[in-house]
Amino acid sequence: MDKLYKAHFLSQLKARMPVDLPDFALQKVPPTGHPLRARFAASKLYCRQLPSSRCVWLEWFPGEGVDREFFVLVGWSLSPQVLPTTQPGDMRIYEIHGPISGMECGALNVQQVEGRQVVEGFRIATPWDQLYKLSPRATDEERKGVMNKAHAEYLAVSDAERIEVVRVAMNEAFVCIRSILPKFTSTLEGLPSAA
Repeated sequence: MDKLYKAHFLSQLKARMPVDLPDFALQKVPPTGHPLRARFAASKLYCRQLPSSRCVWLEWFPGEGVDREFFVLVGWSLSPQVLPTTQPGDMRIYEIHGPISGMECGALNVQQVEGRQVVEGFRIATPWDQLYKLSPRATDEERKGVMNKAHAEYLAVSDAERIEVVRVAMNEAFVCIRSILPKFTSTLEGLPSAA
């Protein structure tokens, strides 16, 4: 994630999770040597243990490189000792919208659970977005002009404005999460016990 936005993303997440989703507790990154350490090292993982000991997980992670977006996965496991991962090569993960019998754990993009056709990250608005609106038929001169304008505006954005656009993107993510959690949780609780 763009370094000018990443710190705000992390601080907003730390401040908002206890308020917006207080039932979820932050989990430590698996220790060195753990086979899943690399999988979770760049993310913030939260767990909500249900009365049955089954767990609903939320994994937040920033986009790669200079992208100004973040992703949220909602996962499940049958116990807090099992992290929300999917077996490599298990193609069912692309067709489901929540926990299913026969999969003891897994993780899905919250937008997939919501039923969206296109699954993507939550985008943080910046002056660079005007480049995406540029017509493919724009001349090199027009393109260069828009790039120069976007760059100048990008450098002029204050920290307070960056915090605000991160907050707006997080608002969208929290609305999405809250909309899918009740059904996701009841589906998980309704799964038959593992043999």
